[in-house]
Amino acid sequence: MLVTDGVFSVGADGEAIFHPALDRNQTDSDAVQAKMRTRGLRWLHRHGHLDDGALQLLGRSEHAGGRSGDASVTISGWDRHGLERLVRYCARPPLSLERLGRLNETTLVYSLCRPPVDGRNELLLTPEELLDLLSQLVTPPRLHKHRFCGVVAPNASLHAAVTSSAGPAGATLQLLVKACEQMGLPAPSADLDEAEPRQDFRRKLARCWALLLARIYECLPLKGPKCGEPRRIIAFVLDAPVIERILDHIGEPAQSPAVMPARSPPQLEFGFDQSPATTD
Repeated sequence: MLVTDGVFSVGADGEAIFHPALDRNQTDSDAVQAKMRTRGLRWLHRHGHLDDGALQLLGRSEHAGGRSGDASVTISGWDRHGLERLVRYCARPPLSLERLGRLNETTLVYSLCRPPVDGRNELLLTPEELLDLLSQLVTPPRLHKHRFCGVVAPNASLHAAVTSSAGPAGATLQLLVKACEQMGLPAPSADLDEAEPRQDFRRKLARCWALLLARIYECLPLKGPKCGEPRRIIAFVLDAPVIERILDHIGEPAQSPAVMPARSPPQLEFGFDQSPATTD
């Protein structure tokens, strides 16, 4: 959860005016943390996830109850790079492929960043167990993974005014402009220090998949790895024999994989009687 350290109001010309919370102290942060803990534990208890004993144990003042609030680190409004780094940290994936390895044909090894209470440094999992753990982290259907509240909500009256200055830092913008030139994309010719060119380039950045990859993964997908020149479409091959020869040359299968037939719902595979119950 990311919360602005203050509130917004509407100015005389309709602009958004930010009022920082200057008198906030550690006591206020502790009160917010206590309220988060109390409401969260009550919700878990109300829905049957915690019994009375666990509620009393986790509700003690010396126990965080699984929730903590740290207000010691702040990011200034001009530090766009620091804000982007913080948002990426909060939205990071729960699994790091760099810590995932294979022990043998049937066992995967995942190195833990911090050892749990039992002191283990790694997890030994089968591929099915790994998929089972990952499936529990998937957002349920028709629910958003990220939610925006307050003035940053899509329907907020101040949304456009507050987000007008959003976007990457100046150094990141210059790198993206250079990436446009290297990949053969039309780069902004106007000065990005002005508000209007920056806003136009920010809209383009949010819709161009090549620039998104260049920004996140620091790669140039539209730049040739050997010649270093921008990639471009030179022909559309529609002749089936020619396509097969090209696929055979690069080592790819020329035949499309067989489409599996539709199966019945998995409930029919359960080993219990699903016939309707009848009563006399």
